[in-house]
Parts: sequence; structure tokens; C-alpha cells
Amino acid sequence: FPLCFEAAKNGWNNIFWIGPNNGKYNNPNLENNKEKYTSICDANNIICTSDANELTSCDIIFCIEGCGLNVLHPAMQAKKIALTYCTDFMFAYDNYINLVDFVVFPSENIACYYGKLSDKNLYCGSPKFDVVITDADEIKEKYKLTNDAHQCFALVLLPRTRDYQSVRTLL
Repeated sequence: FPLCFEAAKNGWNNIFWIGPNNGKYNNPNLENNKEKYTSICDANNIICTSDANELTSCDIIFCIEGCGLNVLHPAMQAKKIALTYCTDFMFAYDNYINLVDFVVFPSENIACYYGKLSDKNLYCGSPKFDVVITDADEIKEKYKLTNDAHQCFALVLLPRTRDYQSVRTLL
């Protein structure tokens, strides 16, 4: 949505094409999800459609990891820009790189590390990946930790609660 809000500020109309989905938790057609995005769309003059033909008037089409590009008419002149999602690009990138004009990555380091380099890549940055606090005093201040020499702090990484039973841990 932030991308649409910025586009609207610059006079662009926004259309959300909602295509078939696999039924996962992120399926936009699930009733709870549909209520959420339609209320935001309605409040911000964003058109929602399941008809790919309505996209023929678009100048720019954003997609997530190339999803939906298969329904676009091959002669469509719109610029096609893929946004990467988490690490899905590791498996999907090679399937859509030749179908898009640009791919937006959060970091050039990530594209380099995974060997997904192209002149089509754009690197916008992301605080999630770019801002790393390494100074111990800054970390203690940020998380209100004490400087007690007898205290020890540890970062424990665990799977999501839903996955905990299927993962072997030492805890």
C-alpha cells in the first residue's frame, strides 16, 4: 500500500489485480484478508479487480516475485517491475527476470550473495537489512539493558510457534 499511496500523491491511478491463489494464509481471497484490503482500497480510491484485461491501460505494473505476469497480454507496453519478497527470489528470480523491466531488491549485497545480479536490478535499501547496530553500549541503551558485569544476555532464535513442533530444538 505505501507504494500506491506515493503513486496517488503523484497523480497515478492504482489498480490491484487479485488473481487466483493457492489458499495459503496470505491468500487475498480469504474473507478476513479481503475485508482488510478492500476497506483500505475503498478509502484510498484504489481499484480492485480480478479481470486482467483492466490492466491494459496501466503504464507500470508491480508484481511480487513475478506473480501474475503469465496473465498479461504479451503486447502490453507497461513497464513491469517485480518486488522481491523475503528470500523467495532465490527460487523464483530466474523464472521472471526475462519477463520484467526491473527487479527491486532491498540490498545489492543480497543480490550479490545469492548470485542474482542483473542490469535490471534496482537497490532501494531497507532498514531491515541495512541498519545494523554493533555497538554494545548502543544496544544496551536501546533495549534498556543494565551494565551489570554479572549479567549475561543471549539471543535465542526459535521457529515460529506454529512450526515449533516440527523442528528439533535443544530447548
